[in-house]
Amino acid sequence: MYTVLSFEVLLKYPFALLVGFLVTFLLTPVIRHLSLKIGMVDQPRRRHAHTKSTATGGGIAVFLGFHVACFAIFVLPWAPFYGSLDAVWWWHFLLLSTLLLCIGIFDDLFELKPSMKLGGQVLIALLAFFFDMRIEAILGVSLPVVVDLVLTVLWFVIIMNAFNLIDGMDGLAAGLALIASVGMAGSFLIRHMPADALVLIGAVGSCLAFLRYNFHPASIFLGDSGSMFLGFLLASVAVSSGGTKATTFTTITVPLLAIGIPIFDTALAVWRRSMRRLQGKTDTDRDEELIGVFSGDVDHVHHRLLRSGLSYRAAASWLYILALGLVAVGLLSMMYHSHATGIYIIAFVAITYVVVRHLARIELWTSGQVIIQGMHRPSAHLMAIVAYPIVDVCALGAALATGIYFSAEFETLNDLKSLWIDQTPVWVGIPFLCVFTARTYSRVWSRARMSEFIMLGSALVAGALVSAGLTALVAIISTPSLVLQCLLHATISITLIAGVRAFPRAILDSMAGRDRARGNRRTLLIGASPQATLYLMDQGLRIANDRSSTNVIGYIDNNRQLHGRYVGGQLVHGGIDQLESEIRDHEIDMLVIIGNLDDKNMQAVTTVADRNGVDVYAWQTGIRTIRRNRPAE
Repeated sequence: MYTVLSFEVLLKYPFALLVGFLVTFLLTPVIRHLSLKIGMVDQPRRRHAHTKSTATGGGIAVFLGFHVACFAIFVLPWAPFYGSLDAVWWWHFLLLSTLLLCIGIFDDLFELKPSMKLGGQVLIALLAFFFDMRIEAILGVSLPVVVDLVLTVLWFVIIMNAFNLIDGMDGLAAGLALIASVGMAGSFLIRHMPADALVLIGAVGSCLAFLRYNFHPASIFLGDSGSMFLGFLLASVAVSSGGTKATTFTTITVPLLAIGIPIFDTALAVWRRSMRRLQGKTDTDRDEELIGVFSGDVDHVHHRLLRSGLSYRAAASWLYILALGLVAVGLLSMMYHSHATGIYIIAFVAITYVVVRHLARIELWTSGQVIIQGMHRPSAHLMAIVAYPIVDVCALGAALATGIYFSAEFETLNDLKSLWIDQTPVWVGIPFLCVFTARTYSRVWSRARMSEFIMLGSALVAGALVSAGLTALVAIISTPSLVLQCLLHATISITLIAGVRAFPRAILDSMAGRDRARGNRRTLLIGASPQATLYLMDQGLRIANDRSSTNVIGYIDNNRQLHGRYVGGQLVHGGIDQLESEIRDHEIDMLVIIGNLDDKNMQAVTTVADRNGVDVYAWQTGIRTIRRNRPAE
């Protein structure tokens, strides 16, 4: 008996994989033929990678392959095996996924409005909640029914749309779903939940077979029916499995990491499109309507990889590798609980670097444009009147809470709360009054000088000192504790309040001299004087407002003490004697003279410019006499 059971245990895993694989593999060509016959095809458009009409019914084959595998798992007479996903779950999932498949097929045939498709997704998510596919608890803390309902619906809608949006390149959505299924199945096997793992192994077989026809060059696409089905499947398994409701953090993060790339791409898309809508940009595919969250674009992660020069196969492979890395992080954290925190920190740092350095540049750029444009609209004055005071009060309150936490003696959080409430009128009110008296809210901080920031800091320090003096008079508190609280309050409030005001200026500085559009002129600045900083700010404003700008490469200045150093974020390459070599090395086509040059240096600059066919311009600030009506003194 022991031998039979052992063989059966080993058999059911490859059996589920093989059933899902064979059904999908055999049905996909049939579905492709029928899709072409009834006109269920995807026509190439501006943002699509394919160049010819392609069948879009592949999701039907994946759907059938998966459910036949589930039939083999739950209906055939296997020996009992443990797991949260059982035949009841499968019947419920079969009903809901069939309804979702019908919505997807209808969309593939007739292209539903985004609002109608979203409505169908919400309806299915609500039905899933009432079929007990719900989050229920987070880290062991039970959720109120209303909160559970909202979070569950959001979870299903986000994951379905994540796979729908990522399905823009051959083999991508199916491949990422395969990797996610492998990762989640591995986590279930580690927790000894074979039924849950078997369901995902059936999905692995279906996705693997479909990739035979979907990898580049694809002869059939998943379509909305397939991409939404895969997202719904992974979302349902993640919330239906009892293992994901456990109290450990790692059990929750494994499914999140497994579907991390589609979620990340969706987050970038929402961010990017929201910023473009705020800019008032229009969607050329929708009769010049304003860009919305559901507007298509060509800035998804896979599009950027293709634009970087990678082939379709290479781009898909890199995303597969990244997905495998995320899954590995999740599984390692489960196997090595004592090192889980270190594993997550390392992964977080690496992913953050990749996101900021390579992937989110378009979103950061667009956000910078929105912020800078907003500072030049009539409502910018309202921000100084309303937003800055609110931010300042919150910052002063946070500084007070931190100061009390590290300097005062208390036993419970309620004691800390009482101390904070008692001291708020003095430690928030007086510094705020000092900031107001310093005319902080009448200044344009995007163009502020260093002296204005020093004045702001001085006002906050003065407010902290006065508050400390009043506290010493009316309260019994030790001198060391009071001094520490005063130092922490002043330091934190200056950092937060000055940091908020310096943020727009930092955006301008980061945008200054950047090459936003092809054709911007590569420029060297002649003279690294303080006036050059004003020129760079001017360029940042031009770029932020989508006006023509220069791509500043650096400076030329005869002051040898500046050579090899950075002024305003730009490198001083050398003196005028090195101008010609710098023009050739950096392919310069424009020189801008900052300030004044003597005749000798001006002659040298123009001679080199003429010899290399480079334009020369002058950029000056200062007072220029237009008309004098009074005698000079």
